[in-house]
Amino acid sequence: MRRMPDELPTFRLRFPASWFAKAADPARRRLVPISKESALRSAQRITGLEELWSDPAFEERFELTISLLGGLDLNVMGRFMVAESMRWHLTNRLNLIHAQSEYPQVFERQLEAPIVIVGLFRTGTTFLHNV
Repeated sequence: MRRMPDELPTFRLRFPASWFAKAADPARRRLVPISKESALRSAQRITGLEELWSDPAFEERFELTISLLGGLDLNVMGRFMVAESMRWHLTNRLNLIHAQSEYPQVFERQLEAPIVIVGLFRTGTTFLHNV
């Protein structure tokens, strides 16, 4: 019977951009800001829309989320992912608020249960389910 070694072998993967991550790590807060202003600017630049705070409670929750996420000690990639996620959610919110103001009849229609959402993958079924 073979005996297991006392120490298991370790594998270290080297990524081509790992030197950049190490070099950028001290400046990560300046390179990828996680702030209310930068997230709003980014979402508004992408959509071309301005109105975001139709719900005052949303602004409070958003500021709380930004303060919690901004205080985390994330590396450059982690900060980028958080900033990108914030931008994505704010962009969707701006588009939904715009659609609600442009086409109110769509949002006034009552939907009766059960609602079944079917579609191919990557076609927006989860997004529709969340709406």
